[in-house]
Amino acid sequence: MKKITILFILYIGFQTAAFSQGCLPDGISFSTQTEIDNFQTNYPGCTEIEGWVLISGADITNLDGLNNVTSIGDYLEIMDNSSLTSLNGLGSLTSIESYLNISNNTLLTDLTGLNGLTNINYSLQLYSNNSLISLTGLNNVEAIGGHLEIVGQDALTNLSGLESLITVYGEFIIAQNNALINLVGLSALTSVGMDFILWKNNLLLNCQGVDQLSSIGETLHLYKNIAMTTISGFESLTSVGIKVRFYENTELINMNGLNNLVSISGGLEFINNSKLTDLTSLGSIESIDGMLLIDNNIQLTTLSGLENISSNTIDSIAITNNTTLSTCEVQSICSYISIPAAVININNNYIGCNSEIEVDSMCRVVTVPELEFCDYYSIYPIPANDKLNILSHNNTTISNLTIYNQFGQRVIFIKSASSPIDISVLKPGLYIIEILNGKTKLRDKLIVR
Repeated sequence: MKKITILFILYIGFQTAAFSQGCLPDGISFSTQTEIDNFQTNYPGCTEIEGWVLISGADITNLDGLNNVTSIGDYLEIMDNSSLTSLNGLGSLTSIESYLNISNNTLLTDLTGLNGLTNINYSLQLYSNNSLISLTGLNNVEAIGGHLEIVGQDALTNLSGLESLITVYGEFIIAQNNALINLVGLSALTSVGMDFILWKNNLLLNCQGVDQLSSIGETLHLYKNIAMTTISGFESLTSVGIKVRFYENTELINMNGLNNLVSISGGLEFINNSKLTDLTSLGSIESIDGMLLIDNNIQLTTLSGLENISSNTIDSIAITNNTTLSTCEVQSICSYISIPAAVININNNYIGCNSEIEVDSMCRVVTVPELEFCDYYSIYPIPANDKLNILSHNNTTISNLTIYNQFGQRVIFIKSASSPIDISVLKPGLYIIEILNGKTKLRDKLIVR
């Protein structure tokens, strides 16, 4: 009796092994529904496919014939299936050793069926699934070993379905998703190992949804998101490993969202952001370890917000073609300009920030530890022309008034001055006005046109 029992156990073991085994080391391609339906008949016991799997066929409607597959030893590509409506047949799949590519599946609305996946060892690529409205199905994925690429999903409005994702070790690319409004769905994401790229998402309003993201290993790159007005959502981000770059985000107004960013290790760039007016939320940045590039931001008037960047972490400055920018004399710029070997290109901005000489001149004004001019006097109009009006906030008299040009030369001096002041002798340009009120000396810049 004992022999019979042992034989029976061995028989069951052999049967289990026969029906749970590695197979197809060279991979397999499915191009018809019939091939999907006949898979278990043609490959009995094949549950762990050792090679790659390609599913691509116009008449494939479902993947039910693959419902016993538990692992794929290489990549899985599900591409160009114009009739496929569901991935439910992959419900037993728990691991993919290489990348997962789901592309050009016209009728696919979600990714239900991939719920068994917790890690994707290389990349997850989603391209041009034009009916995809939800990433449901990826709910248990916690890590992606390579890149996450979500590109050209024209019906996707947010990233719901990725709520368990903690880490992307490679690049994070969200591009050309014409219905995407925000990044809701990434509430657990804390780190991206390489670039974080938002590119040409035409309805993306902000970055809300990445509120736990604290580090980006390489570049934070926001490029041509033409509806984005603010980057709110990055409030937990403290470090970027290479560069922060904002390029042609034509509706972007301010940097609200980057309030806690402290360090950048490769430069800070603002290029062609035509409505950008406010950088004040960047006041926590202490180091950039690279170039500061500010080019063609035509509504930017001041660099306030960049004052706390340590000048010894700046390796060059280019401030160009910002046609309304007149206030560049923030502490970081002033300190860098004073370095003998500084690499500086400042031109084609507004008066006050139109050359290195102008900025240096204003730096020498703002670094004098004096009282705030605006607390005592207001001058108008700005820019001035032939006459300059001076309004005293405490009805005090002016002992004397001096105006200097940008080279520090005195061009006007008036004792016991009263408003208005005749400045018709001044040529258009930047000047420094100094008012002596008793023992109180006050300075401010004056622009004449």
